[in-house]
Amino acid sequence: MIASMRAYRMLVFHRDRGALLRVLKQQGVVHIKRLKREEDDTFQALRRRKLEHKRMVNDFQRRLPDVEGLPDAPDPGLLDAQTQALAYEPSRLPELLERLEELDARMEEWEEDLFEYRHIGNYDAGKLAALAERGVHVHLFSAPVGRVDPDWGSPKPKPIQNTEAAVPNQRADEPTGRAQAPERAASKPAEAAAFVLEPLFDAGRKTWFATFGRSPKRPSIPAQAEAFPDRSVPELEAMLERAKAARAALQRALHEQQTAYEAWLERQRLLQEDAVQVHRADVQAVPLGFGKVILLQGWVPAAKAGALEAALDAEGYYYEQAAVKPEDAPPVLLRNGGFGKLFEPIAELFALPQYAELDLTPFFAPFFLAFFGLCLGDGGYGLLVFLVLLALGPRIPARYKGLWKLALMLEAGAALLGVLSGTFFGINLHDAPWPWLDAIRPGMLQPDQLFNLSLALGAIQIAFGLILQAINRYRQYSLAHAIAPIGWLVLLTALGLGYAQGFNLPLTIAAWTGVALVLFFSAPDSGIGGRIGQGIWALYGITGFFGDLLSYIRLFALGLAGSILGFVVNDIAASILPVHNVFGPIFFVLMLLVGHSLNLFICTLGAFVHPMRLTFVEFYKNAGFAGGGEAYAPLQHLVESDEEPDTGSTEASELSGTPPDGAESRTEAPSGPSPAGAFPTQHNT
Repeated sequence: MIASMRAYRMLVFHRDRGALLRVLKQQGVVHIKRLKREEDDTFQALRRRKLEHKRMVNDFQRRLPDVEGLPDAPDPGLLDAQTQALAYEPSRLPELLERLEELDARMEEWEEDLFEYRHIGNYDAGKLAALAERGVHVHLFSAPVGRVDPDWGSPKPKPIQNTEAAVPNQRADEPTGRAQAPERAASKPAEAAAFVLEPLFDAGRKTWFATFGRSPKRPSIPAQAEAFPDRSVPELEAMLERAKAARAALQRALHEQQTAYEAWLERQRLLQEDAVQVHRADVQAVPLGFGKVILLQGWVPAAKAGALEAALDAEGYYYEQAAVKPEDAPPVLLRNGGFGKLFEPIAELFALPQYAELDLTPFFAPFFLAFFGLCLGDGGYGLLVFLVLLALGPRIPARYKGLWKLALMLEAGAALLGVLSGTFFGINLHDAPWPWLDAIRPGMLQPDQLFNLSLALGAIQIAFGLILQAINRYRQYSLAHAIAPIGWLVLLTALGLGYAQGFNLPLTIAAWTGVALVLFFSAPDSGIGGRIGQGIWALYGITGFFGDLLSYIRLFALGLAGSILGFVVNDIAASILPVHNVFGPIFFVLMLLVGHSLNLFICTLGAFVHPMRLTFVEFYKNAGFAGGGEAYAPLQHLVESDEEPDTGSTEASELSGTPPDGAESRTEAPSGPSPAGAFPTQHNT
């Protein structure tokens, strides 16, 4: 069922808005009415902060070391002051995670440098600088092995020009300077080499070498220019050791203070949620009287209205009750007890009903339980999972106890219906040679009986859905709107009985009566022409009912498929057993475990998905379910805080009653006493 709501309108002076919202948060029962969208810049900023917090939680969980992988306690002498300050202080978790990210990046860089320059060894960068001051410049290169040419550092002789080509009109015996120029060039001493190339070592597929020359400019040769490392190999190793020690210390802090860090993260999440709900409430406030008065509207469950009124009276706030109208779309709070409450999580997977609708949760719950057991199809599977869940009961967190109870109930029903269908861990109980089963074998269903049972359950649920649709329409509209579903129920019942036992006069009259009711009452608010037109179109949809009925065959098919797969697993395992005296039993057990585990997973998945399909498609459609209700989400006190949550906006700061420095109020407050007494303390209508 759906909890009854009461509508409230509250008026407050604009400066007292934060105080009013704090009172409402303490009560935790008022669902603020949504009048406009809250997708503004402030809301987007809050959403970004929530996403950042979620990423931080994921990063924290990713970096938590397990007990086996917990690093040894590092030497305290290797830890710097920053690392010692970050460890064991939950409020500095973001800095700790950022420090770990930084350490990982640096360690990766240093390990690459160490791998790259491990052959260089313990060189002194200061000596290279001293050589450069004296005019000797050293440059580092690498090239593929076998591609280094020693002549890259040798001088290249200039080509000798043809004198005849150079001076074509000159005689050969003419003693001029031009004729003797080549001789002088040949007798000139060779130029000094531009640089000297010195091979160093081979690393992988590369040859590393250095050049020594007078020019500070790097030589232009076909090789890869490399840079000397800033630090030597021993220095890199020492830095890596300190970085590993810092990371180990921070990881040990994460492990040893995991509970404290998780509590801090949960607190931050609640603060973010609190900031979001406060901002949403602020956006829905309506300014009146040039912004001096704020109107806030909301809904409260009728059972909690008295406590809210007492709190508002104690603080002297003006409020009034208003009539709850379905067109105002009040929020939906499901109030089912016992058996029906367990199935509320399944109902919420699809959609909540509208406020004026029937809550279908307690009506589909028995069908869902039966559908799950028939689809699982094996009593052994249901019993096994039931026992496992029962053993895990003490370890289930309190917030998941409802789901745990639902799973227990579904598996218990599956165990009973599996035995009823005659299958237990792939064993056919109908033919099992166990005398103690003779007492219950008559109650077991054969495959053809399971087929008929599936169709019968489908017909019952469809008929039940039509009855609920009639009740729902009567509650929401009028009696005339409830006649068409009754007409369909009469028509389909007459057709079903006529098909089973043959049509007689009463069944024929009933069928035509159902046709008339559907024809004239499918659109009761229209004229006679509209009624007939809508009625003809509605009658055309009779084929949909037959399609819906056939959909329930899946209950039989899935259960039979799971049973057959269990039989196959047992047959394969039995054929393996006599193969070998030693390995035969081993692989026999492995085949049973692996085969039945896979079959159990497939059957459980199908047993959950297909009953949901029958519920949300066939049953909801025939029950006339509209859905689309807004979940009841009251403004509530989420976390104790010495300071209000930082929402990053002036608006949210105003809600907390502490405007940020330098920020002005949205509206100028008038002078004079507080207007709390300017209105009546209470006004109920």
